[in-house]
Amino acid sequence: MYVDMTLQDYFPADLTLLGLRNLYTLVGKDSFLVNSSCVAAKDKILTKGKHYIVFDIPIKTDSKMTEVTLVDLFYYKGNIHLIVQDINSHRVYKVCFCLECPESNCTRYLVDVNYFIDRLDAKAIKDYCGCDANKKQPVGNGKAKAADDLLEFAF
Repeated sequence: MYVDMTLQDYFPADLTLLGLRNLYTLVGKDSFLVNSSCVAAKDKILTKGKHYIVFDIPIKTDSKMTEVTLVDLFYYKGNIHLIVQDINSHRVYKVCFCLECPESNCTRYLVDVNYFIDRLDAKAIKDYCGCDANKKQPVGNGKAKAADDLLEFAF
């Protein structure tokens, strides 16, 4: 009877309404859609067992970054509660995000490590090839002059 229970089963919530509002829903067996501005992941999908970085950004002190593995998560009373394990210390703890109060600034961010690396790679490629649409085009006829003094060598 309790074999197929999840952590969410212990915390009552109207998951149908949350899914219709595109805030929180189960995606597959081990993934969840968490539509929050405090979450940076591909398509806002969090998956159990994947690595994430938690950025704690308090108001008046320095920010703290912790690499974690997502163990489980559940929704309860307007908050997403993530059960995570610190990769370095192996300590298991809970991280909370307010899901239904988007007007407040996030004091914590959850970033998917692979998503972060993919975004950095895409930015580096755009910067290298010059194909960024937001970049200003050079003024002039587009022909660059080579500096002759760079090719001279003294032997």
